Amino acid sequence: MAAPPAPATRRPGPSLGLSLIVGAVGLLVGIVSVVAIVIPLVGVFTSDVYPVPGEIHLHLHNARYTVYQRTGQRSPFGISNPDESTVGLTPDVLTVTAPVGSTVPVFYDNHSETITRGSAEYTSRLTFDPPSGGDYVLVFTRVATTVIVARSVSDAIRGVVVWFGVGAIAGLIVLAGIVMLIVGAVRRGRAKRAAYAAAWGAAPGWYGPSPQWAPPAGAPGYPPPYPPPSQGPPAYPPPPAPSPQSPPPPPPPAEPPTGSP
Repeated sequence: MAAPPAPATRRPGPSLGLSLIVGAVGLLVGIVSVVAIVIPLVGVFTSDVYPVPGEIHLHLHNARYTVYQRTGQRSPFGISNPDESTVGLTPDVLTVTAPVGSTVPVFYDNHSETITRGSAEYTSRLTFDPPSGGDYVLVFTRVATTVIVARSVSDAIRGVVVWFGVGAIAGLIVLAGIVMLIVGAVRRGRAKRAAYAAAWGAAPGWYGPSPQWAPPAGAPGYPPPYPPPSQGPPAYPPPPAPSPQSPPPPPPPAEPPTGSP
């Protein structure tokens, strides 16, 4: 009777390749989100400064744009020093012409946003909404000042709110990839240790003393370097008991004195 086939072994834990793919996807989506967030915000703080009155040609998108007017200076300590002689811009001093020749309405800005260029401080004055993307002509009259035309900070942030959410999801995906990588590495290491223990005859998860080395079966035997003793060490008789002490010999006889008869 044929033995049943051995069940297919499955690698423990998430595989290394899957963990790396998940982490790479999250990282790629995160990079795209950061780029989509940074570009509009950078455009707000890097727009050119234009002296007016005069005519300005700009390529605009279908979004709200704000006209910032220079209103003072800002000290190195962040203290604002407004210029009291500044004449504020009004909607009637700006004419915005669309690529098709129509005029775009201009309004006062209801928010008071401030941006800086070096030490110069600019405050939002006017807003307008281009109906479509294209090349627009802005004509300023009467008021002599310097202006910046850009998307407002708040409007730029509102335009990228979705990308903040996408970036958060990308961060969770990257975190999931890292967790999968760690869990898979731990489980694979545990499975390897269990396999090694089973190969040496120990129960999985138990680490007993290391097995003693023995020559392989069929290897020629060698005699031990010293033969084992066949019996105990030889017995020796006890030392003889000391003999009783003999009396001292008698003293020699005394010689007669010299010169006696």
